[in-house]
Amino acid sequence: MQRDKIKVEIKKLSHGKSLPLPCYATMQSAGMDLYAALDDSVI
Repeated sequence: MQRDKIKVEIKKLSHGKSLPLPCYATMQSAGMDLYAALDDSVI
C-alpha cells in the first residue's frame, strides 16, 4: 500500500527537546505515534 505524502511542520519546544519526532511504531500502523511535553499529568 502506497501512502500519500504530506508536509507537517514541527516546532520543538525547549522543555520537550528530548522527545522523539512522530513515527510509525510498526509497518502496519494506520497513524504515527505522537509525544507531548506537558507540565501536568493527564489521566
